[in-house]
Amino acid sequence: MSQFQFLVSSAKEGHHIEMELKKMGLVDDQVRFIGADNQLLNRHQLHEANVLEETDIVESSKSGATFGLFSALCFMVLLLEFQPSDWQHTVAHYLIALATFVALFAWLGALIGVTRENRKIAEFHKELSQGQLIMLIDCAQSKQNKIIAQILKNHPNMKVLSRQHNENDSFFCA
Repeated sequence: MSQFQFLVSSAKEGHHIEMELKKMGLVDDQVRFIGADNQLLNRHQLHEANVLEETDIVESSKSGATFGLFSALCFMVLLLEFQPSDWQHTVAHYLIALATFVALFAWLGALIGVTRENRKIAEFHKELSQGQLIMLIDCAQSKQNKIIAQILKNHPNMKVLSRQHNENDSFFCA
């Protein structure tokens, strides 16, 4: 699966492009928009990007999990060094401690990330505040060039922000 992004000049143009993409076989879930005004998106019946694409939740969760891993390793070293009398030194206990630290800090990272805007969207604050939109399109990699060519042919003023082929990660989640 490929995802690519365009900067769209207005919600009206975004709606026209979405209709063109539907004629090319894309479905609603494959075309999403990010804008400063969500009511504008709703008025033009444009599909909003999801919370994973709009916030920093993924990156913050990864950072939290990494911090949790290092914290767990430090905790284990301290356990080995001080050997508390009520701690049983078994592999299962160490794995449970490791999983607990990683999960706890990943969760805390997600809580922090959901409150912060995705850092890659922040680059486009000026454009978004002027009413422009970021359009995210997911499609099979074999259709990508055809779709991009068609969009740029019909809308030559559009700016391509990013193209990425990745099974698990999108531009805004990377």
